[in-house]
Amino acid sequence: MIGHQKQLNLLNNAVLAKKLSHAYLFCGPNRVGKKIAAMEWISRLFKSEIREGQAHPDFVFVKADEKTNNIKIEQIRDLIWKLSLKPAAAPLKAAVIDGSHLMTADSQNCLLKTLEEPGGRTLIILIAQNQRLLLPTIVSRCETVKFNFVPDSEISDFLKKEYSSKSGIADIDEITRLSFGRPGRAVGFISDPAEFDNWKNEIQHLACAVSGGMGERFKYVKNISEQKNIEEILEIWSFYFRSLMLQELKPNKALKPAAEAPKTFQFSRPAASQSRLAKIVGTLKKIQELDYILSATNVNEKLALESLMLEI
Repeated sequence: MIGHQKQLNLLNNAVLAKKLSHAYLFCGPNRVGKKIAAMEWISRLFKSEIREGQAHPDFVFVKADEKTNNIKIEQIRDLIWKLSLKPAAAPLKAAVIDGSHLMTADSQNCLLKTLEEPGGRTLIILIAQNQRLLLPTIVSRCETVKFNFVPDSEISDFLKKEYSSKSGIADIDEITRLSFGRPGRAVGFISDPAEFDNWKNEIQHLACAVSGGMGERFKYVKNISEQKNIEEILEIWSFYFRSLMLQELKPNKALKPAAEAPKTFQFSRPAASQSRLAKIVGTLKKIQELDYILSATNVNEKLALESLMLEI
């Protein structure tokens, strides 16, 4: 587990104080370690190692269907039935719903009654990137534990300890920088060098697009809208503009974005009375809002991305 000791201490203290809730919502950015934290905590409660995909009579792991990218009501019904059984080997029944924000409305409503009236000793952990995609009634019946980005120093220390002796590993400092506080992303870069190269290329494409004219920006949007990884693309956008923000805050200390963001970069719209920093912060907020809109609605992705480009 990389980072999040505050969250793990909070959970462990709840166990020691015998104030364990029946439902928790682990909420935070993608690939920061929410799922690993859930599995490690349940392993502690079970006094045996629990992993995703591992068969255990008292543990259930639920994730989205690969074809629909949704968690169906049938999966939740099966979960509820399994939780209704008495523990066979562990002190309680436990379940992890990974990507709980991908539950359909019917799935959430089906789960709601179990959250309202849990039977026996059960523990349900919902993992979500954005709690706004869950019904308010679901959120209100869970104890929310927020996870955030992990400091670069903790990620770097872990990577150097685990991988620095292995040959063929790219520069760990650059991997740490490009992971932008997401340990899962950093480990993924090391496990799959092609992913790391693609990430750097995407940042370079974005840097060139936003530094060009509207024609260049719309051409870029056309290219990325034909891909299936819009969520990852927006993550790259966030990284790029956060890097610009850090340059504005600490120009002599901040690390520059990968592929060296062109020094001639200018916003297409005049900043007017806004400072460059305020404009960058505003752009970051718009990216986050667009990410939510694309996740929660059926809005046309290409038009939404073009609209954002017009605002930059």
